[in-house]
Amino acid sequence: MSTTRQRLLIPLASLGVVGPIVFVGDVLVAGALRPHYSALDQAISALGTGPDGWQEDVAAFILGLCLLGFVVAFSWSMMGVIGRATIAWTATAFTVFSLVWITVSLFTSAPPTRRVHTIASLVGEIAVIAGIAIVGFGLRKTANWKEEARISLIVAALSLVVLVLTFATSQPKVAESLHLGGLFERILVVVVLAWFTYISVRLIQRARSTTAALSTIE
Repeated sequence: MSTTRQRLLIPLASLGVVGPIVFVGDVLVAGALRPHYSALDQAISALGTGPDGWQEDVAAFILGLCLLGFVVAFSWSMMGVIGRATIAWTATAFTVFSLVWITVSLFTSAPPTRRVHTIASLVGEIAVIAGIAIVGFGLRKTANWKEEARISLIVAALSLVVLVLTFATSQPKVAESLHLGGLFERILVVVVLAWFTYISVRLIQRARSTTAALSTIE
C-alpha cells in the first residue's frame, strides 16, 4: 500500500465509526423528543417527516457519506487479503448501501416520495446483507481474519432473519396486532451498523500496527 493510502486509511476507516454513532444517537434523541412516537411500532423513517424531520434526514445523509469513506478504507485494507473479485463485489454492495442512505434522506417516507424511499431501503438492506456475507466467506480461510469472518457470517445470517421479521411485522394485518415493526427494523439497523463499527475499529487497529512496524524498520 502506498504511503498516501496508509496515511488516509485511519481517517477513512474512522468514518465507519463516526457515521453510525451520529445516526443512532440522532434517532434515539429524535424519537424520545417526538410526541406520541413509538419506537416499537413506527419505522425510523417516520422521524424523517414532519416539521423536525430534517434532523433524521441530515443524520442519514451524513451516515451515507461516512460509509462511502469506509468503503474506500475497507477496499484498500483487503488488497492482498482477499481476491480482487471479492473486493469488487463487497465494494459494490457497500457503495449501494451507502448511496441508499443518501437517497432515503432526500426521498423521505412522506407520501409523495414514499415509493422511492421504500424501494431504495429494500435494495440497501439486501445489498448490505449480501456484502457482509461475501466478506465472511472471503475471509474465512485467511488466518489473521478468522474472527472477522466468523462475526461477519453471524451478522449476515442474523440480519437476514431480522429483515424477514421486519417485513412480516410491517404488514398491515400483522402490525395491527403485534406493533413490533419498528423494533425489528431497529434491531436490523443496529446490528448492521455495529458490524461497520466493529470492522472499522479492526481496520484502524491493523493500520496502526502496520504504521508502527514501518516506523521501526525506518
